[in-house]
Amino acid sequence: MKSSHVKKIGLGLFVAVAAFAGAASAVPRHHEYVIYYSDDTHTTAVGSYTSTCSGRFYQQGVVTPYAEVIIDQECRITSPEPWGSFPY
Repeated sequence: MKSSHVKKIGLGLFVAVAAFAGAASAVPRHHEYVIYYSDDTHTTAVGSYTSTCSGRFYQQGVVTPYAEVIIDQECRITSPEPWGSFPY
């Protein structure tokens, strides 16, 4: 009976660690803001893409090969997302 109880605790611990590892690997590593332009002169913006440290992403307009990365910062996992201070 005791052996069965130890196995259940071990299995529960394994599942908890695996779930935490999966969640940690899903956290974005960079906050990015990209602007897409209509051509290589980069004069007319036609779209944008934002990915946040919390895992949210937003895309607007058209994605083209003519892109400029405006923000590319490493995420600080322990800090909350700085709403209201974009760009940071």
